[in-house]
Amino acid sequence: MSHILTTRERRVLSKFDENGQKWAPSLKFPGMGKTTMKALLDLGLIETKLGASGYDVFKIHPDASICMYGKPHDVMLNSGEPHLPLKVWRWPLAE
Repeated sequence: MSHILTTRERRVLSKFDENGQKWAPSLKFPGMGKTTMKALLDLGLIETKLGASGYDVFKIHPDASICMYGKPHDVMLNSGEPHLPLKVWRWPLAE
């Protein structure tokens, strides 16, 4: 069953998308609550690891672009075509 992302989850995922495939501390993304971050981690749309400073760092998972745009990240990079966000973000996509 698909999970339809909430407004907060969409906002957080958009901020991670703007950051690209770079690891960054959560401090770089103010206003993100632990509940929202946990939900995105549980869905597998963002990744985390322990950074060099001893704090967790995060980045968007490549599959998140399928949730947001309906296309995999590498396809979007190689196509050169403009891509618009889907109206409803859900994960996993409904079949």
